[in-house]
Amino acid sequence: MASSKRVILRRPSMLRIKKIYVDYSYANITNIVLDKGPLRSTIMLNLKMDANDLVIEDIPNGMAQQAFQPIREGTDHARGATDAA
Repeated sequence: MASSKRVILRRPSMLRIKKIYVDYSYANITNIVLDKGPLRSTIMLNLKMDANDLVIEDIPNGMAQQAFQPIREGTDHARGATDAA
């Protein structure tokens, strides 16, 4: 899910009984890449504080496009707020 301030990922575990939520602030995302295949897509987020990229795979193309747009706008807005300061 992409909110106005961050990306929130839900990671189910233990037979989907327990859920772990991890959030990433737009200010900590340097770039986003959308790799679209014929049916499924991959979203890659470059993170400032982590040497590894966050990779979200096997997303239906429509959902990936819907997620990409607000994340791109959020990172652009966070970058603009940082540049203005």
